[in-house]
Amino acid sequence: MSQIPDPTVDLDWSGYVGSIQEIFRAQAEAHPERTCVIETKTSTTPERRFTYRQIFEAANTLAWHLHEAGITNGDVVMIWAHRSVDLVVALMGILVQIFAVTP
Repeated sequence: MSQIPDPTVDLDWSGYVGSIQEIFRAQAEAHPERTCVIETKTSTTPERRFTYRQIFEAANTLAWHLHEAGITNGDVVMIWAHRSVDLVVALMGILVQIFAVTP
């Protein structure tokens, strides 16, 4: 069984490859048509698959709307969503917007 890391110990950043937004953007640019998110079938909805391009475009659209609404770095944005593609888009859109305005 793995142990929970000790939060009082400094992290080893030697393997750092970028922020989640940077890594996601690189993946979306390198493999836009690969499946990124699979929303599982429920009793009322069919299984749905979304590509990196679809998630990236939706997240950027949300980031633009947040920018237009005046949301900037340091603002609090609340998300109310079930585990779904909408939650993934919301999280990525917020991260993209915050990343975009960070000096």
